[in-house]
Amino acid sequence: MILFFFGDSLTMGVNDPEMLSWPGRVCRLAAARGASFDFFNLGVRRQSTQLIKARWLAETSPRLPDGGKPAFIFCCGAVDAARNLDFDEAITGLKQMLTAARALGPCLFLTPPPLADPGAAAREKSLAAAFKGVCTDLDVPCLDLFGSLAERPDYLQDLRDGLHPGAAGYAVIAGLVDSWPAWRGLFEPLSPAS
Repeated sequence: MILFFFGDSLTMGVNDPEMLSWPGRVCRLAAARGASFDFFNLGVRRQSTQLIKARWLAETSPRLPDGGKPAFIFCCGAVDAARNLDFDEAITGLKQMLTAARALGPCLFLTPPPLADPGAAAREKSLAAAFKGVCTDLDVPCLDLFGSLAERPDYLQDLRDGLHPGAAGYAVIAGLVDSWPAWRGLFEPLSPAS
């Protein structure tokens, strides 16, 4: 299996001194349990949902060998909320992106984690709810990072610039992803029969 993580700077891991972000940490945990896979962290700074939608397929194709089995993990929306971009475009873009990706392999979606700025956080909460609705409609598993982290001081206090956490915050996200049944389910077919 080949895992493709698409997102913005929060997926890329800005401010992480260990340079793992949450995808590197959660993949390390899965590998320690014996899962076998390759992965690509394809997070890019300042990428809105529409920009991720425009590039995900072009970045997947050259990394997917013939017969390769992809799985896609998307996390976006923080840039849309921080920059107060058009939410209708973001919602439509997410729907199109997830629909196309599902045709190629399993998809998971994570809402963006909370931002420190109250105005941006309020917009992000609204967008996260809309994104969860898209995932429900498409039957794509969704992990609500915004809801899970909005009241967690260990995460919020680690936000270095109001947007990006340090190593501790990325570890908190990785822990949530690692305990998510949908994430664990990606690897079940790879486990030996008992």
